[in-house]
Amino acid sequence: MQASLSNYIESKFAEDELEDLHETLRDSIENKKSDLYELRRIMDTESLGKLKREAKIRYLEFILANIDSNEKDRVYLQDLIRRLRLLEDYINDSDQDDEYYRISYEGTFVNLRDMFARAEVFDSLPIIPSIAGYLGETTDEERGERQFTFGMKLKFGGKVHIEEGSPKVLDYHLHQIASNSSEKMQEHMSRLEDTTTGVGSRKES
Repeated sequence: MQASLSNYIESKFAEDELEDLHETLRDSIENKKSDLYELRRIMDTESLGKLKREAKIRYLEFILANIDSNEKDRVYLQDLIRRLRLLEDYINDSDQDDEYYRISYEGTFVNLRDMFARAEVFDSLPIIPSIAGYLGETTDEERGERQFTFGMKLKFGGKVHIEEGSPKVLDYHLHQIASNSSEKMQEHMSRLEDTTTGVGSRKES
């Protein structure tokens, strides 16, 4: 966003104005009370997160559409998609304010809207692919189109390389969402206290 605004300034204003305008832009981007800072925060925490969550659900819908309708286990994937859609509707309910989503979990207060608005919120589900990140963009000047490319890592049952060993992807992620042990409960509480980090470093096959 900052680079795009800088390019706009370069193309629209005289050279003797550029230094002051660039300085004003830098200050606005870093000032937590400015509209630009708030816009950047919304893009990072809500808009991009919503796009990535939608991409993951669309991926599941694509799988569902290509499974034989006579396959009896198809209903489980169908129900997962239904539940994720309901969750999206719940956190995006414009009739509710943020206080409505504030709950207490094991003595720690959390906001469900904030938690479930993040791009990575579905990542611990064994079937959900991991978004590898922004890979690049291409521009077609003749058509006036710009395409952005993102990578996606699929969980095909390979091993997750962590300190405790190399469990299969399915087993690893099922373990991450289990909370029926004191060890896992402590892990969940640690993640609630610092929701900006994941559970250790890992590399998935």
